[in-house]
Amino acid sequence: EFLVALVPALLLELSLLPPGQWLSKQFGFSAKEKNRPYIDRESRSILQQAPFGFDEWTANRANPDRYIRTTVSLLGSPQVLKRLQAPLFFLNIISTLVLFYDTYIVPTGYPALSLPALPFTISSSALGLLL
Repeated sequence: EFLVALVPALLLELSLLPPGQWLSKQFGFSAKEKNRPYIDRESRSILQQAPFGFDEWTANRANPDRYIRTTVSLLGSPQVLKRLQAPLFFLNIISTLVLFYDTYIVPTGYPALSLPALPFTISSSALGLLL
């Protein structure tokens, strides 16, 4: 149970490192490099959005492969992965510690920790909008 939760988290963290990015690029899972200008006063991390007209929208809607292509380009984009690496690492560490505590520490006699559900219930809709 502990390894089932820990192994995917470790694989995700390893895939975000530069060797993992290089390996995903070798297997064709990285997004195509876009030759667009960057937004002014940024650290070359945010590309300007290209205009998307009706013809592009029609071609995109007619292509059933667009969902797979979009998912692969999101997961293969270095900008998205770099921005997600720190929050995902923090979330993985906290989840691993909680799982370790519940699995191995509580059975030895330490008290089980619990939180009231009300704050999470109230904030779930706002959190869902943020995601």
